[in-house]
Amino acid sequence: MPSPRLLSQRGNLKVLMHPAEGGEFLIQHTENVSGALEHNKQLQTAGHDGWTSKQRELRHAAHIPSIVMMKWKAEGIDVLNPDHAPQVARKLNSSEWKHLRAAEFRI
Repeated sequence: MPSPRLLSQRGNLKVLMHPAEGGEFLIQHTENVSGALEHNKQLQTAGHDGWTSKQRELRHAAHIPSIVMMKWKAEGIDVLNPDHAPQVARKLNSSEWKHLRAAEFRI
């Protein structure tokens, strides 16, 4: 079986094509998210409250890697759709996805 072919790369997100039998192929998306998760954990343990300015105009709630956005989109949750904000908040507030949050507060 031939090696996978890199179709594109943007930052840590890679798109690979795996040739299969009969002229078919499989598309695989991969992303190294360890840096983003470690950064979020550091912000959480440092007591970061999420506010980006003294005026408390904008709050950094989370960093959601592209690969997670794609996974959630396949589940029917579009992170970029304001109508899906309640479902996104539920995910981010869950213990399963807590390391995507930039601070220890409920969204």
